Amino acid sequence: MKNKRPELSFDTKQEALEYLRSIPELEESAKRPGVFWETGTYYLSHGEYERPDYTVRRYQDGWGVHVTYYYYAGTLYAPEDGRLEDDIWRLRREFKRIQYG
Repeated sequence: MKNKRPELSFDTKQEALEYLRSIPELEESAKRPGVFWETGTYYLSHGEYERPDYTVRRYQDGWGVHVTYYYYAGTLYAPEDGRLEDDIWRLRREFKRIQYG
């Protein structure tokens, strides 16, 4: 069985950047172009010292979105940095629509 291509896979870097720029929940850094983070109030979880960064990276099957988390060393259950496989922002919007009608 072949591995299916992740939902967040793009043919060009420009497509991936345009996708990130189209998401209203993300803001691009003025000092570091190409680096995005979530807008508004962000509540840090236990051991986290900064909100995650989202960047575009090249993978074997195309361009994708890479997330970097910032946790203190030794924090239990800290998520691992890596590629986003699913469109988490679309999933969050659908959840809110279902939850609040």
